[in-house]
Amino acid sequence: MTAVQRAKREQVRLRAAELFARGYTDKQVAKELRVSRMSANRWRRAWTCGGYAALAFKGPASLPRLSQARFARLEAAPLRGPAAHDWGDLNRHICPETRRFIADNDDWLRVFQLPSYAPDLNPVEGVWSC
Repeated sequence: MTAVQRAKREQVRLRAAELFARGYTDKQVAKELRVSRMSANRWRRAWTCGGYAALAFKGPASLPRLSQARFARLEAAPLRGPAAHDWGDLNRHICPETRRFIADNDDWLRVFQLPSYAPDLNPVEGVWSC
């Protein structure tokens, strides 16, 4: 979420606090602000316990789950070029819709025909051997 989007969302929560202070119900706040009743109720509970400050943005709800090294690796992936995936002799590659999709997206999509059974070439094969 961008800083602008966060600020806009925070303004909605602070407007909800103003409405709570005027005596609006959760249902009325939800309707006025076009949010769910659950959101209005959650905001009311936070506002009741901590006032306007309880509705201010406090940073992301959770820390990223990726390590810095994995995040860097993920960030670099698009720079390595197009990805290629294939499901062997799957008949869907023959259908006209798929052929058209492949032709329309050949700037980033490469399709390689694998042998129908090649577990060493197709990493998904290990999933079925459980």
